[in-house]
Amino acid sequence: MSGGYTCRRQRGFVLALTLWVLAAIAIAAAYFADRTHRAIVLAQRSQDNSETLRAMSDSRAEMLYRLATTQLTPYGLGPDMERAVRLDNTRYRAEGQTWLQVQDDLGLINVNRAGDERLTRLLDQYGVGPSDAQPLLDKLHDYIEPGELRRLNGAKTVDYTAAGMPPPTHLPLLTPYQLSAVLGWSDLPFVRDAQFTNLLTTSGVGLLNPNMAPPEVLMTIPGMTKQSAQALIERRQLGPITDVDLVARYAGVPIDTLMFQLQFFPSNSLQITQGGKGLAWALRYNVTFTPTDPDRPWHIDYAFRLPNAKPPNSNDNQDPFASLPALPAIVEPAPAVD
Repeated sequence: MSGGYTCRRQRGFVLALTLWVLAAIAIAAAYFADRTHRAIVLAQRSQDNSETLRAMSDSRAEMLYRLATTQLTPYGLGPDMERAVRLDNTRYRAEGQTWLQVQDDLGLINVNRAGDERLTRLLDQYGVGPSDAQPLLDKLHDYIEPGELRRLNGAKTVDYTAAGMPPPTHLPLLTPYQLSAVLGWSDLPFVRDAQFTNLLTTSGVGLLNPNMAPPEVLMTIPGMTKQSAQALIERRQLGPITDVDLVARYAGVPIDTLMFQLQFFPSNSLQITQGGKGLAWALRYNVTFTPTDPDRPWHIDYAFRLPNAKPPNSNDNQDPFASLPALPAIVEPAPAVD
């Protein structure tokens, strides 16, 4: 009797152990299946990213070729409105599943060279009034200018040391994001915001090209309101603006108010931004033409990554971007005649 009972207990134990082993095998199989799936997904994502980076490299090479071989005109990079690449940050579909934008630096505000009035008008759009803007401008000038002679509301090395910040470089800013290293500016919440830094550059001259500027930059023109800036943008869709008088009429100011502030032809300094599907960042670099340089037709002033750069209103099932105009035909030189 006891032997049969013991046998049943042993069989029950074996059954329970078998079930536990089977459960453990099932859990292990599910775990390894999940790990395998994750590895496959990561490998596919890595491959997709590699393809995107390759496509971005190809698009960059094509754009640099365009810059070196295509004529700059008031329309942009090309001879007319239909064949020109717009230099107002228009988003274009590029190689593969990538996109790019090209921005004339004259359509932005050069923080190294812009006058205090333009910077004051820009800061006013972000809630910084003129009385609060002046101390910020003094600190910006002190950060850039050499020496330890401090402006009235400025800051020099001793002030940065007291604030626990790296000392000023006493050199022009390398990128717009360097504003966050300037005392006072570092406390402004919008200084690190792409919406603000996208309006700035550190290359080129301090003039303004109204054909390529976004509305926020147009509003730094004396007298220009949000409504008149939008009206000016609608007007330039019909054709490039080529005289100061037209801008003055939109701004409602005398023409002499805008003399020596505007330039209607693109500069030799352009900002290029690239991104692609699956990337959480975009690449931005600033290119300056040097056609008279015997060694290189252009050079890159600075380059950096922008975070969270998925284009607004983008949809994987739609194509919201314009197509790049066709590359200009290469004209072979006529053979020499003996």
